[in-house]
Amino acid sequence: MWKHQATGSSKTKFANPLRASRSSPNGIAAILIMVSLFTLSISAGWAWEGDGSSTISVTRPTARITSVDYPSQIVPGSYAEITVRVRNDGGEANWQTISISFPQNPKDISIVSHDLNLAKIYWSGEEVWAGYGTKKVRLVYPSAEGSKGPWPGGETHYVKVKVKPESTGEFTFYVKSVAGRQPDGRAVSWDPASDRKDQQDEYVYVYTISVRVNTPTIGSFKVTLDSGTSTEVDVSVSNSNPVTIKVTAFAVTDWGGFRGSVTAVNLPLDIAASSVGYVRVRISANSDCPYGTYTIRFKLSGTP
Repeated sequence: MWKHQATGSSKTKFANPLRASRSSPNGIAAILIMVSLFTLSISAGWAWEGDGSSTISVTRPTARITSVDYPSQIVPGSYAEITVRVRNDGGEANWQTISISFPQNPKDISIVSHDLNLAKIYWSGEEVWAGYGTKKVRLVYPSAEGSKGPWPGGETHYVKVKVKPESTGEFTFYVKSVAGRQPDGRAVSWDPASDRKDQQDEYVYVYTISVRVNTPTIGSFKVTLDSGTSTEVDVSVSNSNPVTIKVTAFAVTDWGGFRGSVTAVNLPLDIAASSVGYVRVRISANSDCPYGTYTIRFKLSGTP
């Protein structure tokens, strides 16, 4: 908005009195005349005002778990590798964590790799922060935790651990991430933000791994041979386990009246995970084996 400004000043001056004679012939009294003079000065200048707007953003970190990679099944006695990746979707974090904990209290846990400032295993009995920094507790089961500070917005980091379950069945583990704001480090964001809580009174995602051995599927065979002769046949073995198995033994459990021998000739045999292998079986009929059809039963066994 534009404004025009003007300034003025005034000054009053008194002229010397005009005096008539103290008396006039007409007896008219003397008159004092005062003259007031006014002067005006004007100075011109321009000023302006304008309206504007601006956006102010106040940021905070936002913890987000982007992926959790783990096997759905392992066999007893083997390790499970778990990789957790986490991103900060907000402003810079003073610090941020990645935590994997194990409520079934396994004893064999280790950090495989990470790209954080620090990662370590905290064992049961150790004192740690809880309730998003509001208190401390002693752990009742182990936790693998890594942290980085500061953690800039938009960055993704990871931690990988391996753990050996101690029994068959469902093996459970928890995952979470917590971030602290700048500049005071107060915890302000966590993923998840609801659902189950862990021993630290903080929310976690729950995952399970099946620890078991799938019994291989064994095929059948049918052969025809003359008495006093032998033949060989392949018996399929389908391994649906996530690891290689080894077939180490073959035994007939019911001969069904057959006179002769039935043996496996290519043991031990390794069969890769999720694949099919073949056990070669030699069948020999004795010369005195009666003519007829026989049904035998057999068993294969091995490791793991």
